[in-house]
Amino acid sequence: MNALWLRFTISTALLVAVAVILAALLVFLGVVGYLAVREATSPAFAAVTIAIATLVVLAGLGIAVYAALKPLRTMAKRATDPREMLLSDITKLISAQLGPTIRTHPYQSALVSLAAGFSVGAVPELRDVLTQMLVKRGKL
Repeated sequence: MNALWLRFTISTALLVAVAVILAALLVFLGVVGYLAVREATSPAFAAVTIAIATLVVLAGLGIAVYAALKPLRTMAKRATDPREMLLSDITKLISAQLGPTIRTHPYQSALVSLAAGFSVGAVPELRDVLTQMLVKRGKL
């Protein structure tokens, strides 16, 4: 439990630090933009222009944060094809068997995944076999 609390505290501190740096960056860009626009227009128009630009940037950041934090909604489609149902059952069985092992041995699992990716990338015959399998299933 203490490790989880420590990770939460560190993550929160990093999030606050990033927010402060981002706010300072926005203030700096606002001042620089104001000084640049003030050269070409009146100070009042420059202030309004920079305020609108800042609001647009903040709205974009807000939309990005909202999109990143909203829960992923996956539409669970019901398989009617017996092959799809069998594939779904096999996938559930494999994930039930491998999930605890991967959580217990994360570094070894990462190394196995890296080795599998390297072998698929380095061995053209294996890559061709996997590509043909995916093409036959209609995935590519």
